[in-house]
Amino acid sequence: MPGEDVDQHHVALELQRIRDACGKPSYEIICQISRGFNGRTTPLPRSTVGNLFSGKHAKLPAWETAAPALWACYEYAKREGGPMPDVDPVAETRAAWARLTELANPRHTLGRQSGGNVSSRDSAAAASGATTPNLMTETSAVAPWEEFSAEQRWHFNTYGQLGVDLLHAASAGQGEAAYRLGVVMTIDRHPRKARNWLAAASQMSHAGAAQLLASDPGSGQGQALAAEHAYRLGHTAHHGLGDRDQAVFYYKHAAKHGHSDAAYHLAHLFLGRGENGTAARWFSIAGQGENLDAKRQLWKLGKNHTKGAHCEN
Repeated sequence: MPGEDVDQHHVALELQRIRDACGKPSYEIICQISRGFNGRTTPLPRSTVGNLFSGKHAKLPAWETAAPALWACYEYAKREGGPMPDVDPVAETRAAWARLTELANPRHTLGRQSGGNVSSRDSAAAASGATTPNLMTETSAVAPWEEFSAEQRWHFNTYGQLGVDLLHAASAGQGEAAYRLGVVMTIDRHPRKARNWLAAASQMSHAGAAQLLASDPGSGQGQALAAEHAYRLGHTAHHGLGDRDQAVFYYKHAAKHGHSDAAYHLAHLFLGRGENGTAARWFSIAGQGENLDAKRQLWKLGKNHTKGAHCEN
């Protein structure tokens, strides 16, 4: 955690990796763009940015320092002509921070390497009777950035660590992983990549992949069908495996294509975290699809907010 001694080398490598992957913006450009992060009115000092990416920090930087700089890198990458036109700077900043804190906590990293997270998911799957294969059977240690291929970097910066894990599993011949990549890439309008992964999964007799491939990933019909598949994946992760991170990932992909039930379940996940504002936004999206329960939940949130305002007065 911030303030504790950390492995400076690995944290520094990860920060440099992110900057390089984002097109290696200059320190001055990062300072300028950082002004727009989360209501900031002043840019980060040039010396702060220089220390951050040069590896001079002996401790994990505080979120208040790292977040604006990371966000600025991804915002730069998203600009016209940048290497990541489809990246979500806010989501990637959060994912990058999670990765940095993991690198800064050797005990947590060791737990991942020993498969602790995998066994807990396997236990949940066995208890629920779920048949979804575990895509993390070879849970990898955090790899140095220089060992990542361009394709791995794209997957990490577009889909986070889950994207890299899916790519690794799909490349190793796991049909389920290839199918899942095909689903999200269909929704995200990367039809060429989607077709390649869906075709690979179809060759391994994956019925869902064959269905999506036949619907044409580049068409509106194909994207709508992929949203339904993403919803099912999210529902299995949520209610079968108890994996909320995967549930959020797949629900979000389905919901951003207008899947009402996915937005509704996603709202409940954020409501359970106490993030009422985010929950309200997803309930609102679900309500647009004539989900009456979502409309009732949205009304309750609005009513509670009004009560809270009266109490403050």
